[in-house]
Amino acid sequence: MFKRKFLIFLLKISPFFLISAFFLLHPFFRIKTIKTENFSSLLKKYKGKNIFLISVKEIRKDLKSIPEIKEVKVSKKFPSTLEVHIEKRHPFLFFRRDKTWWGVDEEGVVFPSRPSSPSPLVIWKKDFSAGEKFSELSNGVKVFREFRHHFPQWEIRSLEIKETGIFLHTNRGITIIFSGEGNVSQQMARLKKIIDKVRPLSCIDLRFGEDVIVK
Repeated sequence: MFKRKFLIFLLKISPFFLISAFFLLHPFFRIKTIKTENFSSLLKKYKGKNIFLISVKEIRKDLKSIPEIKEVKVSKKFPSTLEVHIEKRHPFLFFRRDKTWWGVDEEGVVFPSRPSSPSPLVIWKKDFSAGEKFSELSNGVKVFREFRHHFPQWEIRSLEIKETGIFLHTNRGITIIFSGEGNVSQQMARLKKIIDKVRPLSCIDLRFGEDVIVK
């Protein structure tokens, strides 16, 4: 009686195993094509693997561990294709440390990147690792982008980021100091009100609320 029940059980489950074996072992379901615009060399290791056994979550995690990559979208296209969309980080500012160029994106993330055109040098002395995010660098990018938008006639020579503020050094010999923790748009609005009304010799300090200090 037991043997008969066992045989019936085997007969019932055997189609499941046969079908599973077909999908997992047949070459038809091995990855043959990987569609992507960037970092294709990093995805070669997935070619030839079974599409059912590949984890989209693991691919995404693997790629996002690369500092230059901001976002990843992975999808399977049956029977044998992977589509991978990679969004790279865009550097707005650059600094040089130990003979290596580093870029900073709008989130304040640091990653290896060389400037392709003349760009103001960032002076920043904190220790870091590739892929780390810093709020002061994010604020520095905000200051840089808004200043360049509102005052395109001014050239930024360098941007110094300290604990005491963000020091924007211009081609006119004037340093404009922003609070690293204050609202950048509000500070820029105060600067727009006074920049054509005063003749500073060396400095405009916006760190103290409505009290703008001109030297």
